[in-house]
Amino acid sequence: MARCPFAVWKPITGSSGSYLGGPFKIVHHTTEGFKASDAMRAYRDNRSDPHFTVDATTIYQHIDTGAGARSLENLDGGVQTNRDSAVQIEVVGFAGRPKDRETLANVERLCRWIETTHGIPKVWPNGFPRFGARDPGGHNRNRTNWDTKGGHYGHSHVPENDHWDPGYTRAEVEIVMGGILESLEPELEAFALLLPSEIEVEIDNLVLTTYLVTVPLDAKGQGVISLDVVWERVISIIPKIEKNGDGVWQTCTVALAEEDGQTLLVATGGMPETTITVLVKTLDANNLSAESVGCP
Repeated sequence: MARCPFAVWKPITGSSGSYLGGPFKIVHHTTEGFKASDAMRAYRDNRSDPHFTVDATTIYQHIDTGAGARSLENLDGGVQTNRDSAVQIEVVGFAGRPKDRETLANVERLCRWIETTHGIPKVWPNGFPRFGARDPGGHNRNRTNWDTKGGHYGHSHVPENDHWDPGYTRAEVEIVMGGILESLEPELEAFALLLPSEIEVEIDNLVLTTYLVTVPLDAKGQGVISLDVVWERVISIIPKIEKNGDGVWQTCTVALAEEDGQTLLVATGGMPETTITVLVKTLDANNLSAESVGCP
């Protein structure tokens, strides 16, 4: 039996029962709403309590981690989900949108406590969560891993379930895991690592941030790379003018495209077998709006 010493104890509808086996694991969800209070009303209505709900200010615990939660689908005759030693966290936010950094910092703190308390390794057996403005598909719900390997799973990785939360970007996974990731799943190696510049401007309460993105070009001077940012947040893209190794100024045309829920940065007309740097200006996630509550 375990209660987190820095969480606010807030039981709602109770546990799904004692665990029935499996190695301990952490399952990440998103509430699909702006407020923890709205999520907790939904838990009560649906009898879908997780162990924890986390926002930017508070970690709430609803169920002792020594018993099963209720946030996963569990079909008759299949694998166990809620009662397969799965400690479940609902992150206040949206699968298809960037998460609040302070909320993720609280998730990181909570994960370290759960890992220590229940002997959970800092690995993602079914790969990292996939991110997009909409469900990107292709989620790995390997049943053998779920039954035999401890670690971190998204709701998107759980057998018998069809939700795609939490939709973490690579940068968000790094925050949750407490540092730079030493290795990536193959599907994520093409993702751009967005490095915040020193420029952040607020105009009429709209926060704009500029990022630097490096794009490798092929033998034809073309390149395509996925961005860790939803389509709706990007408001401008500008190639950074640079000289190549021969001292010749590079020119390149860049554009955005969207495919399978991913935001793609497309570069054409550059110097073959080189890289270009693109300035990407985005609107802060807090300027976006949404309505629904409950996992997508």
